[in-house]
Amino acid sequence: TNKVKERLSRENLTHHSKWKDQDAQNYSFPQLTEQERRDITFGIFQVKQASSYVQEHLKPSAAFPQDSEFTIQTADNVDDLVKVRYQSRHSNSEIYNTYIEYNNGILNPVSGWFCACTAGERTVGCCSYIAATLWHFSLNQTAIHAINQSLNNYPNLVEDALQFSDYENSSDEDDDTMLYQINLS
Repeated sequence: TNKVKERLSRENLTHHSKWKDQDAQNYSFPQLTEQERRDITFGIFQVKQASSYVQEHLKPSAAFPQDSEFTIQTADNVDDLVKVRYQSRHSNSEIYNTYIEYNNGILNPVSGWFCACTAGERTVGCCSYIAATLWHFSLNQTAIHAINQSLNNYPNLVEDALQFSDYENSSDEDDDTMLYQINLS
């Protein structure tokens, strides 16, 4: 059985009104070692999906529209549980609530997880949504925001390549190109 799922039911923590949005950058989540992440994900598929799930979850910041934020949810009087709502990759109408239970300052800080997706109840390994949250928390979040900011500004950095081209259009080159194309066919 999934102990986090049982706790959510027992403590009536599944109701949406109990949870409040918060930027993950302002949240203190224990740092996981690479081995701890491997022990939880129990495979590479979820880790490979994590980056794209996080990128899809990032939203423009209310305070700084040029930045993005990773929104998590916390509940009052619950210090060891974090919730993240993910849009399903397969259905626009489906939202998956993921919950991660943790303990600060101890070995193996993540004590359990639960996700509402079809693979989310497993206790050996985790689903891709849980892996994405752990991946986000485990990396330096400022680096993620810097990468995302540069990706958002990428179109502004692209210059017209023809401005920097050494190519000169001459009739001799056009004739040679045409002959080359004819010889190939």
